[in-house]
Amino acid sequence: MTSSKCVLFIGSGLSWNNYGKWHEIVNTVRASCGLPEQLPESATANQLLDGAQEARNKDYSAYLQSLGRWFGTVRGDNHLYTELLRIPSIKAYVTLNLDPLLAIRARQPEHKCEIFSYPDLGTPERGRIPVYYLHGLIDEEPTPATDKIIFSRSEYDLAYPNNGKGESPVTRLLKGFLEHENICFIGCGLREPAWPQLSAECAALRKQFHADKSKQRIILLPKPHKLQCEDDRNLAHDKSSADAQWSDNEAYYQQLGLIVVPYDPEDNYHNGLRKRLKPFWQNWPQSVRPAEKVEVPHDVTA
Repeated sequence: MTSSKCVLFIGSGLSWNNYGKWHEIVNTVRASCGLPEQLPESATANQLLDGAQEARNKDYSAYLQSLGRWFGTVRGDNHLYTELLRIPSIKAYVTLNLDPLLAIRARQPEHKCEIFSYPDLGTPERGRIPVYYLHGLIDEEPTPATDKIIFSRSEYDLAYPNNGKGESPVTRLLKGFLEHENICFIGCGLREPAWPQLSAECAALRKQFHADKSKQRIILLPKPHKLQCEDDRNLAHDKSSADAQWSDNEAYYQQLGLIVVPYDPEDNYHNGLRKRLKPFWQNWPQSVRPAEKVEVPHDVTA
Protein backbone atom coordinates (compact mmCIF):
# COMPACT_ATOMS: atom_id res chain seq x y z
CA MET A 1 0.00 0.00 0.00
CA THR A 2 3.02 2.28 -0.08
CA SER A 3 2.35 2.93 -3.78
CA SER A 4 -1.46 3.18 -3.78
CA LYS A 5 -4.16 5.09 -1.95
CA CYS A 6 -5.46 3.83 1.37
CA VAL A 7 -8.23 4.62 3.85
CA LEU A 8 -6.76 4.92 7.35
CA PHE A 9 -8.98 3.96 10.30
CA ILE A 10 -7.87 5.43 13.64
CA GLY A 11 -9.15 3.98 16.90
CA SER A 12 -8.93 4.93 20.55
CA GLY A 13 -5.63 3.10 20.96
CA LEU A 14 -3.93 6.27 19.72
CA SER A 15 -5.50 8.59 22.29
CA TRP A 16 -6.11 6.45 25.40
CA ASN A 17 -2.94 7.91 26.88
CA ASN A 18 -4.67 11.30 26.69
CA TYR A 19 -8.29 10.41 27.41
CA GLY A 20 -8.26 7.07 29.20
CA LYS A 21 -9.69 3.69 28.27
CA TRP A 22 -13.27 2.96 27.25
CA HIS A 23 -14.34 1.45 30.57
CA GLU A 24 -12.84 4.42 32.49
CA ILE A 25 -14.85 6.87 30.41
CA VAL A 26 -18.06 4.88 30.80
CA ASN A 27 -17.56 4.67 34.56
CA THR A 28 -17.01 8.43 34.84
CA VAL A 29 -20.16 9.15 32.83
CA ARG A 30 -22.11 6.69 34.97
CA ALA A 31 -20.89 8.38 38.16
CA SER A 32 -21.93 11.76 36.75
CA CYS A 33 -25.41 10.37 36.24
CA GLY A 34 -25.67 8.97 39.77
CA LEU A 35 -24.74 5.35 39.01
CA PRO A 36 -21.92 4.28 41.35
CA GLU A 37 -21.57 0.72 39.99
CA GLN A 38 -18.28 0.43 38.11
CA LEU A 39 -17.59 -1.73 35.05
CA PRO A 40 -14.29 -3.65 35.03
CA GLU A 41 -11.56 -3.26 32.41
CA SER A 42 -12.51 -6.73 31.17
CA ALA A 43 -16.05 -5.57 30.26
CA THR A 44 -17.09 -6.47 26.71
CA ALA A 45 -18.13 -3.93 24.11
CA ASN A 46 -21.77 -4.93 24.62
CA GLN A 47 -21.48 -4.44 28.39
CA LEU A 48 -19.90 -1.02 27.90
CA LEU A 49 -22.60 0.07 25.47
CA ASP A 50 -25.28 -1.10 27.93
CA GLY A 51 -23.48 0.59 30.84
CA ALA A 52 -23.46 3.87 28.95
CA GLN A 53 -27.13 3.37 28.10
CA GLU A 54 -28.02 3.09 31.78
CA ALA A 55 -26.40 6.48 32.35
CA ARG A 56 -28.19 7.97 29.36
CA ASN A 57 -31.53 6.68 30.62
CA LYS A 58 -30.92 7.90 34.17
CA ASP A 59 -30.04 11.51 33.33
CA TYR A 60 -29.63 12.45 29.68
CA SER A 61 -28.58 16.02 30.39
CA ALA A 62 -25.85 14.92 32.82
CA TYR A 63 -24.80 12.23 30.33
CA LEU A 64 -24.18 14.80 27.58
CA GLN A 65 -22.51 17.28 29.92
CA SER A 66 -20.16 14.63 31.29
CA LEU A 67 -19.11 13.55 27.80
CA GLY A 68 -18.61 17.19 26.85
CA ARG A 69 -16.35 17.83 29.82
CA TRP A 70 -14.37 14.64 29.20
CA PHE A 71 -13.76 14.95 25.45
CA GLY A 72 -14.26 18.66 24.91
CA THR A 73 -11.09 19.45 26.84
CA VAL A 74 -7.76 19.05 25.02
CA ARG A 75 -5.78 16.75 27.28
CA GLY A 76 -2.08 16.89 26.52
CA ASP A 77 -0.61 16.50 23.05
CA ASN A 78 -0.19 13.68 20.54
CA HIS A 79 2.24 14.38 17.70
CA LEU A 80 1.42 11.10 15.98
CA TYR A 81 -1.75 12.61 14.52
CA THR A 82 0.24 15.29 12.72
CA GLU A 83 2.57 12.64 11.35
CA LEU A 84 -0.35 10.52 10.10
CA LEU A 85 -1.82 13.53 8.31
CA ARG A 86 1.44 13.89 6.37
CA ILE A 87 1.36 10.40 4.84
CA PRO A 88 0.91 11.08 1.10
CA SER A 89 -0.92 7.84 0.24
CA ILE A 90 -4.00 8.40 2.46
CA LYS A 91 -7.27 8.78 0.58
CA ALA A 92 -9.44 9.34 3.66
CA TYR A 93 -9.18 9.25 7.44
CA VAL A 94 -11.87 7.56 9.50
CA THR A 95 -11.80 7.79 13.28
CA LEU A 96 -14.00 6.05 15.81
CA ASN A 97 -12.90 8.52 18.51
CA LEU A 98 -14.94 11.39 19.92
CA ASP A 99 -12.02 13.56 21.05
CA PRO A 100 -10.82 16.57 19.01
CA LEU A 101 -7.08 15.75 18.77
CA LEU A 102 -7.20 14.66 15.11
CA ALA A 103 -9.60 17.45 14.13
CA ILE A 104 -7.41 20.17 15.66
CA ARG A 105 -4.48 19.09 13.52
CA ALA A 106 -6.54 18.35 10.40
CA ARG A 107 -7.80 21.94 10.35
CA GLN A 108 -4.29 23.24 9.70
CA PRO A 109 -4.24 24.51 6.08
CA GLU A 110 -1.18 22.45 5.12
CA HIS A 111 -3.13 19.20 5.39
CA LYS A 112 -5.96 20.20 2.99
CA CYS A 113 -8.55 18.22 4.94
CA GLU A 114 -12.29 18.56 5.30
CA ILE A 115 -13.87 17.27 8.51
CA PHE A 116 -17.20 15.45 8.63
CA SER A 117 -18.91 14.35 11.83
CA TYR A 118 -21.78 11.92 12.42
CA PRO A 119 -24.47 11.97 11.18
CA ASP A 120 -23.32 14.36 8.42
CA LEU A 121 -20.83 12.11 6.60
CA GLY A 122 -20.68 13.87 3.25
CA THR A 123 -18.34 14.17 0.27
CA PRO A 124 -15.37 16.57 0.38
CA GLU A 125 -14.71 19.37 -2.05
CA ARG A 126 -12.37 18.57 -4.90
CA GLY A 127 -8.76 18.43 -3.75
CA ARG A 128 -9.65 17.98 -0.08
CA ILE A 129 -9.00 14.84 2.00
CA PRO A 130 -11.98 13.80 4.14
CA VAL A 131 -11.64 13.18 7.86
CA TYR A 132 -14.69 11.26 9.05
CA TYR A 133 -15.60 11.28 12.72
CA LEU A 134 -17.71 8.17 12.37
CA HIS A 135 -19.14 8.28 15.92
CA GLY A 136 -19.30 12.05 16.25
CA LEU A 137 -16.95 14.82 17.34
CA ILE A 138 -17.00 16.56 20.71
CA ASP A 139 -15.12 19.64 19.69
CA GLU A 140 -13.99 21.84 22.57
CA GLU A 141 -17.50 22.74 23.58
CA PRO A 142 -19.24 22.09 26.90
CA THR A 143 -22.08 19.84 25.73
CA PRO A 144 -22.41 17.77 22.53
CA ALA A 145 -25.56 18.27 20.49
CA THR A 146 -28.40 15.77 20.84
CA ASP A 147 -28.17 12.80 18.44
CA LYS A 148 -24.70 13.80 17.24
CA ILE A 149 -22.65 11.14 19.02
CA ILE A 150 -22.50 7.35 19.32
CA PHE A 151 -21.60 6.18 22.80
CA SER A 152 -24.56 4.27 24.28
CA ARG A 153 -26.53 1.23 23.13
CA SER A 154 -29.47 3.13 21.63
CA GLU A 155 -27.14 5.50 19.78
CA TYR A 156 -25.11 2.58 18.46
CA ASP A 157 -28.20 0.67 17.31
CA LEU A 158 -29.47 3.74 15.48
CA ALA A 159 -26.15 4.12 13.63
CA TYR A 160 -25.74 0.38 12.99
CA PRO A 161 -29.31 -0.83 12.46
CA ASN A 162 -29.81 -4.58 12.70
CA ASN A 163 -26.14 -5.01 13.73
CA GLY A 164 -24.89 -3.40 10.54
CA LYS A 165 -27.27 -5.10 8.11
CA GLY A 166 -29.48 -2.02 7.84
CA GLU A 167 -28.83 1.27 6.04
CA SER A 168 -27.56 4.42 7.75
CA PRO A 169 -24.97 7.11 7.00
CA VAL A 170 -22.43 5.08 9.01
CA THR A 171 -23.02 1.69 7.37
CA ARG A 172 -23.14 3.19 3.86
CA LEU A 173 -19.76 4.84 4.36
CA LEU A 174 -18.21 1.75 5.93
CA LYS A 175 -19.51 -0.64 3.29
CA GLY A 176 -18.21 1.59 0.50
CA PHE A 177 -14.74 1.60 1.99
CA LEU A 178 -14.67 -2.07 3.01
CA GLU A 179 -15.83 -3.22 -0.42
CA HIS A 180 -13.64 -1.08 -2.65
CA GLU A 181 -10.61 0.41 -0.90
CA ASN A 182 -7.27 -0.48 0.62
CA ILE A 183 -7.78 -0.27 4.38
CA CYS A 184 -5.39 0.11 7.29
CA PHE A 185 -6.62 -0.02 10.90
CA ILE A 186 -4.45 1.36 13.69
CA GLY A 187 -5.40 1.63 17.35
CA CYS A 188 -8.64 -0.24 16.62
CA GLY A 189 -10.17 -3.13 18.53
CA LEU A 190 -13.20 -3.69 16.24
CA ARG A 191 -15.00 -5.56 19.02
CA GLU A 192 -18.29 -3.71 18.64
CA PRO A 193 -21.13 -6.08 17.69
CA ALA A 194 -21.63 -4.90 14.09
CA TRP A 195 -18.11 -5.56 12.81
CA PRO A 196 -18.40 -9.31 12.14
CA GLN A 197 -21.62 -8.80 10.18
CA LEU A 198 -20.27 -5.83 8.20
CA SER A 199 -17.06 -7.67 7.36
CA ALA A 200 -18.86 -10.83 6.24
CA GLU A 201 -21.34 -8.89 4.10
CA CYS A 202 -18.62 -6.87 2.36
CA ALA A 203 -16.49 -9.97 1.78
CA ALA A 204 -19.46 -11.70 0.13
CA LEU A 205 -20.08 -8.69 -2.13
CA ARG A 206 -16.43 -8.52 -3.14
CA LYS A 207 -16.56 -12.18 -4.09
CA GLN A 208 -19.88 -11.87 -5.92
CA PHE A 209 -18.77 -8.93 -8.05
CA HIS A 210 -15.17 -10.09 -8.48
CA ALA A 211 -13.73 -7.07 -6.74
CA ASP A 212 -10.12 -6.08 -7.24
CA LYS A 213 -8.17 -8.75 -5.35
CA SER A 214 -5.11 -6.52 -5.12
CA LYS A 215 -6.88 -4.42 -2.47
CA GLN A 216 -5.53 -5.09 1.00
CA ARG A 217 -7.19 -4.77 4.38
CA ILE A 218 -4.71 -4.81 7.23
CA ILE A 219 -4.73 -4.13 10.94
CA LEU A 220 -1.64 -3.13 12.89
CA LEU A 221 -1.61 -4.72 16.33
CA PRO A 222 0.79 -4.27 19.23
CA LYS A 223 2.25 -7.71 19.88
CA PRO A 224 3.12 -8.37 23.54
CA HIS A 225 6.83 -7.90 23.97
CA LYS A 226 8.91 -10.03 26.31
CA LEU A 227 7.46 -9.70 29.77
CA GLN A 228 9.75 -8.62 32.54
CA CYS A 229 9.40 -10.67 35.70
CA GLU A 230 11.82 -11.61 38.43
CA ASP A 231 10.28 -15.04 38.98
CA ASP A 232 11.03 -17.40 36.06
CA ARG A 233 7.92 -19.45 36.79
CA ASN A 234 5.72 -16.36 36.62
CA LEU A 235 7.54 -15.27 33.46
CA ALA A 236 6.78 -18.56 31.74
CA HIS A 237 3.12 -18.40 32.82
CA ASP A 238 2.71 -14.77 31.71
CA LYS A 239 4.40 -15.42 28.38
CA SER A 240 2.15 -18.42 27.74
CA SER A 241 -0.92 -16.35 28.61
CA ALA A 242 0.22 -13.47 26.35
CA ASP A 243 0.90 -15.88 23.48
CA ALA A 244 -2.56 -17.41 23.84
CA GLN A 245 -4.19 -13.97 23.87
CA TRP A 246 -2.27 -12.99 20.75
CA SER A 247 -3.37 -16.17 18.96
CA ASP A 248 -7.02 -15.50 19.88
CA ASN A 249 -6.77 -11.90 18.64
CA GLU A 250 -5.09 -12.95 15.42
CA ALA A 251 -7.80 -15.53 14.73
CA TYR A 252 -10.56 -12.98 15.37
CA TYR A 253 -9.15 -10.42 12.94
CA GLN A 254 -8.49 -13.04 10.30
CA GLN A 255 -12.17 -13.97 10.53
CA LEU A 256 -12.91 -10.33 9.73
CA GLY A 257 -10.85 -10.73 6.56
CA LEU A 258 -7.93 -8.65 7.83
CA ILE A 259 -4.20 -9.23 7.46
CA VAL A 260 -2.63 -8.92 10.91
CA VAL A 261 0.60 -6.92 10.98
CA PRO A 262 2.30 -7.02 14.40
CA TYR A 263 4.58 -4.39 15.88
CA ASP A 264 6.48 -4.04 19.14
CA PRO A 265 4.75 -1.23 21.09
CA GLU A 266 8.06 -0.33 22.82
CA ASP A 267 6.55 2.42 25.01
CA ASN A 268 3.45 4.55 25.64
CA TYR A 269 4.46 7.13 23.03
CA HIS A 270 3.74 5.05 19.90
CA ASN A 271 7.38 4.81 18.86
CA GLY A 272 7.01 1.14 17.94
CA LEU A 273 4.07 2.06 15.72
CA ARG A 274 6.13 4.85 14.15
CA LYS A 275 8.81 2.37 13.12
CA ARG A 276 6.25 0.01 11.62
CA LEU A 277 4.65 2.83 9.62
CA LYS A 278 7.93 4.30 8.42
CA PRO A 279 7.68 2.77 4.89
CA PHE A 280 4.55 4.84 4.29
CA TRP A 281 6.43 8.11 4.58
CA GLN A 282 10.08 8.68 3.73
CA ASN A 283 10.48 11.51 6.27
CA TRP A 284 8.91 9.57 9.15
CA PRO A 285 10.62 10.48 12.46
CA GLN A 286 12.66 7.79 14.17
CA SER A 287 11.17 8.42 17.59
CA VAL A 288 9.30 11.08 19.46
CA ARG A 289 8.58 11.58 23.13
CA PRO A 290 5.44 13.70 23.26
CA ALA A 291 4.23 15.62 26.27
CA GLU A 292 3.66 13.45 29.31
CA LYS A 293 0.22 12.03 29.79
CA VAL A 294 -2.21 14.46 31.33
CA GLU A 295 -3.89 12.65 34.19
CA VAL A 296 -7.61 12.40 33.64
CA PRO A 297 -9.51 13.40 36.78
CA HIS A 298 -11.74 10.74 38.26
CA ASP A 299 -14.42 13.30 38.98
CA VAL A 300 -15.43 15.57 36.10
CA THR A 301 -18.90 16.28 37.42
CA ALA A 302 -18.06 19.74 38.67
